[in-house]
Amino acid sequence: MSTPNQLEQLQRWRHRPQRAKAIGDGVAIIDRRARQLHRRIGEFMGAWKQSLPQELHERTCVEGIRGGVVDVLVSSSAISFELDRRLREGLLDELRASCRGTVVRVRLRVGALNGSLLQS
Repeated sequence: MSTPNQLEQLQRWRHRPQRAKAIGDGVAIIDRRARQLHRRIGEFMGAWKQSLPQELHERTCVEGIRGGVVDVLVSSSAISFELDRRLREGLLDELRASCRGTVVRVRLRVGALNGSLLQS
């Protein structure tokens, strides 16, 4: 049987001290994440901008891509209806052809565009 003192001693021996992290490590992680985000979303946003008329493009915001599903925030239900119609008529196929990444579908959500990070 172990006594409490023996357990404490084992914990001290097996404890790994925390390493000091350089700021360069944090910067490298942020840089890598930014490059991944640009690679996933940047190409799609370019195709999205080219495929849509200016009046529709100004009222949309690409929020992100995950698992081939693109989340797009739109300013109103009328814009959502128009985009849904265009996606069904071939816009989705055009976007798939323009992007190297997999685009399974585009999910539209109505909401306020103010303060969005990826407003296209």
